[in-house]
Amino acid sequence: MMGDFEDRVGRALGGGAEGAPSAHGLADGARRRLRVRRQRLAIGGAAAAVLAVVLPVAVIGGSGGSSPGRGGEGAPATDGAEAADVRVTCGGDTSWPVSAMADGIPNDVAEEEVRTAFARLEAAAGIDAPRAIQQQGADGASYIVLAVTDDEVTLGVGRWTVDGPDGGQVLTLERSASGLRPAGWGDCRLLEVALPEGRSRVEVTAPRGGVDPSATSLVVVVNELQCASGRDPAPYLGRPLVVEEDDRVLVTMSSEEVVGGADCQGNPHVPVTLDLDEPLGDRQLFDAGTWPPTPIRVAAADEGWQTVAQDDARADLPPDWREVDCDFGGGEQPIHGPTEVDACEFGAYAAFYGSATFDPADLPGVVNRSEDDGEVTWSGYVGAGEWVLSAASHDRDLTRRILASARVAGEPVVVAERWETGGSGGLEWQVPVGWGVDGGSASSYGVEVTLVRSGGEPVLQSLPERLDDAHVRMYGDIGSARITVTAPTRAVAELVLSSVVVATG
Repeated sequence: MMGDFEDRVGRALGGGAEGAPSAHGLADGARRRLRVRRQRLAIGGAAAAVLAVVLPVAVIGGSGGSSPGRGGEGAPATDGAEAADVRVTCGGDTSWPVSAMADGIPNDVAEEEVRTAFARLEAAAGIDAPRAIQQQGADGASYIVLAVTDDEVTLGVGRWTVDGPDGGQVLTLERSASGLRPAGWGDCRLLEVALPEGRSRVEVTAPRGGVDPSATSLVVVVNELQCASGRDPAPYLGRPLVVEEDDRVLVTMSSEEVVGGADCQGNPHVPVTLDLDEPLGDRQLFDAGTWPPTPIRVAAADEGWQTVAQDDARADLPPDWREVDCDFGGGEQPIHGPTEVDACEFGAYAAFYGSATFDPADLPGVVNRSEDDGEVTWSGYVGAGEWVLSAASHDRDLTRRILASARVAGEPVVVAERWETGGSGGLEWQVPVGWGVDGGSASSYGVEVTLVRSGGEPVLQSLPERLDDAHVRMYGDIGSARITVTAPTRAVAELVLSSVVVATG
């Protein structure tokens, strides 16, 4: 059953391999708070139908284990030092437990046979032989046994640690009537968690701005790594498997393997929503499909930009801005700005206001220029759920970046550092480069110009239509043209719509 499999995965990641000297949490995992849950896969505005019965984070095997291939789930996990271990692979059908990379697995492979195979390989391959055999000789090259089957033995040659090869390589020896014979060798540049037959790894990354640490619904970007002829991955994705711990959150995804031939033309990146039991906070998010797990970028961590919130509304502000209390006629209003004077005099500020009582003079997304005593200010506002974000600064690009970051929890973090001009049908507009999110996702956003039927009332700006957690659609009319914008958030859609002008020249 799926639940039993997930329980075993949880034990393997959180409490397994007690004896393995891993610096990445296997040995001390039993002391951590651990939750493993199946997740709803949110794509294209609806929960996608998932045909796959299993979404694995690892192929699990006990110490006695099943064969090291990828053909099944393996033996049930046990408790204590003999607990199940995460299995990893360099590709192909052979996998081995993480703990094997420290000292090898218990085996009955005679060292004399291995050394004889090394000598054969050294004589036949010369300078193309594995590095450890070249440098240390057939009799001195270090090795560990990673996996053993009836037909072959898989070795780690050279230096290996529990994290994988540290300059070492993988060598496969086939069994024959004359003993072990070299069958193939090479580098192991990427260790992946082994998956059951019929499943393929899906890479999990962050939108360009990173994931929102204040949210319990995180938008990540996923990409099939197999050759898949550029297919839409949504029907083939398994449900995300999430493991929450005190200091980290692990996510693993897989998809159905392609049956038959396929082109390697590159695959679409698509957004997927992960639901956590509590906000990510200062925990690190990892793609656990690799070994060791690969960190996924948290929003603005490398720039120091800060996330501020009002209920479920969010926005990102420069690192030197702070919250100040401004006294407006006896009532205090929390506002953010670089200084109290800047914020309270609305020269450089950001603040949330209730959309029901906000009384604007312009449409949302319009960034106005004003000048007072020679000082120029750029200001505007955008919507975010039941709130609007109003902001201003003395730099137009800074104001637009702040406004473009407005969102509700669960939507992508947009980093609109730069803007570019597009156009069609005699109109021009500006959009954030890459639409402010992961470059692979930008292709799902766009601006479409069509003709409006005569006789209808022009629409300056429609209400936002949320297609899914990473796509919002809005439209507006200019003359006989209707401009439809599909953007990551309502704020970005409003900014793009408000930038449309008749092309000149």
